[in-house]
Amino acid sequence: MQHRWLRIYLALSGALLLWTAPAPAQSRDEQLQRLQQQVNELERQIKALRQAEQRKERNFEAVDRRVKAIGRQVEGQQSRQRQMSGKLPKVSYNYKDKGGLTVESADGANRFTVGGWIQEEGRYYTTQSPGAPSTFLIRRARPYLEGTVANYYDFRLMTDFGQGNAVLEDAFADIHYFASARVRVGQFKEPVGLERLQDDRWNEFPERGLASQLVPDRDIGFDLHGKLWHEVVEYSLGIFNGATDNVAMTNIDGNNAKDFAGRIFLRPFAGYSNEALQGLGVGFAGTYGSSEKGIALDTFKTAAQNTFFKYNSNAFAAGGRLRYSPQFYYYGGPFGVLGEFVYNSQKVGASSTINGVTKYNTREITSYAWNLTVDYVLTGENASYDGIVPRHNFDPRFDSWGAFDVAARVNQLVVDRDVFSGGFANPQTSADWALEWGIGINWWLARQFRLQTAYVRTTFHEGARHGNRKPESAILQQLQILF
Repeated sequence: MQHRWLRIYLALSGALLLWTAPAPAQSRDEQLQRLQQQVNELERQIKALRQAEQRKERNFEAVDRRVKAIGRQVEGQQSRQRQMSGKLPKVSYNYKDKGGLTVESADGANRFTVGGWIQEEGRYYTTQSPGAPSTFLIRRARPYLEGTVANYYDFRLMTDFGQGNAVLEDAFADIHYFASARVRVGQFKEPVGLERLQDDRWNEFPERGLASQLVPDRDIGFDLHGKLWHEVVEYSLGIFNGATDNVAMTNIDGNNAKDFAGRIFLRPFAGYSNEALQGLGVGFAGTYGSSEKGIALDTFKTAAQNTFFKYNSNAFAAGGRLRYSPQFYYYGGPFGVLGEFVYNSQKVGASSTINGVTKYNTREITSYAWNLTVDYVLTGENASYDGIVPRHNFDPRFDSWGAFDVAARVNQLVVDRDVFSGGFANPQTSADWALEWGIGINWWLARQFRLQTAYVRTTFHEGARHGNRKPESAILQQLQILF
């Protein structure tokens, strides 16, 4: 634009010079006329240029108004989108922890998770007393639905379709206005055994140890539980129908008696910054109740799931039952250890008929068991009561092999020999103690995918027609996937 004004200025200057230069008289009028025409033309061009500039300015102003209007529209749409997004549920998959697809309301007050796990197992006997054959089986297939409603009401529903059966495992509600006092109602694990309370997904061996067979599994009742002083103290107090040892009770109670269960577990260094101390936990748990005739008595199995002890068919529960269990664990860096002792006292009766007269014999039968499990993570990840999170998932393309940990376990279960002298069990078919040791390796290809291989050997006292039951050795493998 400046160059145009410069050309106009030069043209006017030249015209004035020509006008002032000497010229013949007869042509002065003609020159003046031509100059006037040029001036007029230049003025017309200047006017046209000014008008064009004014039009451009008006166009610029119109464009600016349109841009601002579009900007306001965009801001309005973004605001509405934010408002709409704030009302839409959030969907996520918990791939770093336990699996499960979660749908959560925008305000976080409601949450639903659908997930589960499958455990395919192989049992191969190298030496074996009479029992089940080597086999493959679906040990567990457990889909679950869990979540939170209205901020303070948790729920969980889980079934198991493993081994060709459909069994209700968990069905409970948990009310938690305060972390220090929560109420759980329904069917869930009784708060007793340490290894029993550990989720099936995180056990170091494909099958739990012998100590877990002297504590109840799941039962129906209610429980007050919570954590105090920054999770230093964890406690549980509950009343239940009363489940047989190592059995999940899913039916209505068969008598009026109830089991009272309690547990206290201390993590004295939970609030310390020293990680080497944070992983220490010690506790004590127990139950007391009464069981009557018609309630099933215990049956004990090896790690390879062969029965080595059972009561005679004429034996029955006849009264009080007491269990208690001191327990501990420690997890520091790649090292972990879990130990527990379980004492179990059950009043048992037996009937016998002689010459048409039925007589009853009752006796207090005591049993005890202990378990010590040690594990070490070879790849350096942290050992934990809740399993291992691999630093890198298995991917041979990038020379990544997941996580490996090795485990060793020794445990024993002993039944009072009065069980034989009182006629409650047969020493030719039932052993009064079993001692088991095992070693295993766990390959965590990912948090949701694990392959276990373990060798277990069990020796017995009694349990055969002549002397002791033959030792049992087995290789157990389990493939686990969480979804």
